[in-house]
Amino acid sequence: MENNDPFIPTIMGLNEKENYILELIAEGLTSEEIAEKLEITSRNVQTYKKHMLNKTKTRNMASMVAFGFKYGLLKL
Repeated sequence: MENNDPFIPTIMGLNEKENYILELIAEGLTSEEIAEKLEITSRNVQTYKKHMLNKTKTRNMASMVAFGFKYGLLKL
């Protein structure tokens, strides 16, 4: 089954750390909790989130998590 959705190529644009951050966001972790887990600053997490929103062409964290489930980046 071929999917011609224009968003599919952006999935490959998320790197391994961004995919992991997406998983943590979906689990409900705050930026501060993610920063602590990854041993980076909260500001760095915010920067990652901004880049991830741009790469996935989503507007907020909820739509980015929905994107992740829709395209198989996240599983229940």
